Amino acid sequence: MVPLWLKIATSLGYWITIAITDYIANNSILGRSFALLYTVPMIFLQSIASYFGTKAIYEEFIHNREEEYKVELVAVEQGKSHQLIRCILPEKVIARLKIDPKSVHDNIIDGSVCFVMVNGFQEMLTENSDVALEILCEIFEKMDDLVDEHHCQKIKSTNNIYLVVSGIFGEEDHFKNIANFALATRSVAEDVLCKNDKEATRMSVNIGFSAGPFSAGVLGKTKFLYDVFGDTVNVASRICMLSEPGKIQMCGRHCVELFEEYNVERRGYIKPKGKSELETYWLLGKR
Repeated sequence: MVPLWLKIATSLGYWITIAITDYIANNSILGRSFALLYTVPMIFLQSIASYFGTKAIYEEFIHNREEEYKVELVAVEQGKSHQLIRCILPEKVIARLKIDPKSVHDNIIDGSVCFVMVNGFQEMLTENSDVALEILCEIFEKMDDLVDEHHCQKIKSTNNIYLVVSGIFGEEDHFKNIANFALATRSVAEDVLCKNDKEATRMSVNIGFSAGPFSAGVLGKTKFLYDVFGDTVNVASRICMLSEPGKIQMCGRHCVELFEEYNVERRGYIKPKGKSELETYWLLGKR
């Protein structure tokens, strides 16, 4: 910053110089000489003041730019953190957690739940863990791409199990969304396993889904997970385990919604452990 004394001296000198030079310079040679001798140092002082002023402006500019850069850097880091959190929790759940961490408990009146199980993974893991993990990772990554495309929500992938739902955030036609996701998942899984046919000879995919009421929410205070609970979830899990390699099994009252647009084959009644008999169908594809 420019020193205060220099500002005052420069300002006074400037106006005094104007007054003296205007009065004296026009009256005599001595006056013009005096005005010249007086004006030179004042110009020098003004130059110094100008230098300090320019320096102060430059330093203020640099300081402001540094502050702007810090703000931009914080915004970028916050964006990265938010993107990372979005990979763990749904966007709507994140917004609610910011307001009240204890508020995320939902009762879903009607939604669809789908389980995908990669068979043969455990056996292959003992033989060649690197290849087994690469194949499983490739399948799950392709499924991640399908989730948003078919208006679903990934809940979690645990070991060789992948869990996805639809209808928890008001998605329309949730049973059809899951059906389309299941068909697309079977297709991409078959492509991956076919590409790795030498290593994945004993690997296959079971898919099962059901629909009905269930609960969802975030439990605990650390390592958040938006999970689903209830009988509908348990039924879908058992439907998946009782499916057959490469097939999609489904049950529930919503199955009739698919009869016109999809190729569906009635399997009959099955008896899951701990449950009453369930009428199930094979989802073969779209018409």
